[in-house]
Amino acid sequence: MAAQATLTKPPGGRVAGKTKISLRPVPAVARRSDLAGSDSDLDLNTLGGRLAYARLREQVTQDDLAQAIDKVRGTIVAYESNKIMPPIPIVQALAKVLKVSPSFIAFGEHGVKAVGGANPAEATINIDEITYGRDGRYVSGTFAMPRTLAESYVDQVRDLKVIVLGHNADAFGLRQGSRLFVDTSIDAISNEFDTYVIEVNGGMDVIRVAPSFAKTAKVTVEGSRGGKEQVAVKDLKILGAVVSTLRPQ
Repeated sequence: MAAQATLTKPPGGRVAGKTKISLRPVPAVARRSDLAGSDSDLDLNTLGGRLAYARLREQVTQDDLAQAIDKVRGTIVAYESNKIMPPIPIVQALAKVLKVSPSFIAFGEHGVKAVGGANPAEATINIDEITYGRDGRYVSGTFAMPRTLAESYVDQVRDLKVIVLGHNADAFGLRQGSRLFVDTSIDAISNEFDTYVIEVNGGMDVIRVAPSFAKTAKVTVEGSRGGKEQVAVKDLKILGAVVSTLRPQ
């Protein structure tokens, strides 16, 4: 998997009922004295919470975990408090020490690997990665991800593409080089999604569309650099709906 990043779903992106994967309920785990924060239950919706859960499950201290991956305890504290997102190679190292799948820590998917063998759901597939450069649109590589995760985003895996953002999108908290996971089967504005990739003058941009349940010739669009305007629906060339994003560290 490419480089240093963390995966998050865009606000209001995919309707919850469409997601096929859910994390198994996990009993509350008491925090150890070396875990920064309150005594509240761990938030398994965050990378830090899942990391802390996996560490506590194995009864590993932050100091021991830090030494195991050649880091300092403060780094583990920062990971568990979500102040720093670990790069993918570190996620893999953490997962190996804590005996969970990297996908569990990074994405909250698949739970803990079955003892004595790999989980069949961990099978990975390669998704085309698309870049828009000066010479136009081209397949710049592939992005490996768990098949089950891909299937949670789109009805047909072949419709999922990864588009590399070529500029900062401050309005969306994204920087140049971010990966956008796009359902290319969506080629029109839908109330099921609010964030889309569009083609503009041979390049691409990200927009957020205010939902409207009335049929109208125009929609309110927020651009990646901020600002809102009324745009004719017929003038929008939709490349797909954004179902998830991967931000470089």
